[in-house]
Amino acid sequence: MKDRVQEYASILRQQATSVLAGYPALKHTWSDQGAIVTLSFPPTDDSGFEVALQIGNGYAYVLVGHSHYSYNLRSAAPETEIGRALNLVCELLSTKMRVREFRSNDKPYRWLVERQLDGQWKPELEEEKIFFNYFGRRSERVYRNKQLAAS
Repeated sequence: MKDRVQEYASILRQQATSVLAGYPALKHTWSDQGAIVTLSFPPTDDSGFEVALQIGNGYAYVLVGHSHYSYNLRSAAPETEIGRALNLVCELLSTKMRVREFRSNDKPYRWLVERQLDGQWKPELEEEKIFFNYFGRRSERVYRNKQLAAS
């Protein structure tokens, strides 16, 4: 099992090294916990959000806010799926995508990952707590990364 994780991690390291070479100032960290390998990108300021790509045995997750995108590395070519995940990470680090956080009494309860298409923000992924103060004072906060230029 672990050998397969290391195989996927090797593919990720190879592809990520190629992509990161074009962005030498981009801050990132690698974490290897044996069964899980993670490439993380911290936010550059309070208006941004952390993005991480996590590789495990047979899967890759792009973690964003309280949500994630999943990629099955067993059903397709792992190189292709990891490449797709890295492309999404680059988009999440640009101004093309954002996270909208909905709050009740200043406590987050719902998150939307949105993509800008034709000048409008379109929801792509949603996570929500089941229990929150429905009658609380509502507010919204928008997080947007600026590490990479939108292409």
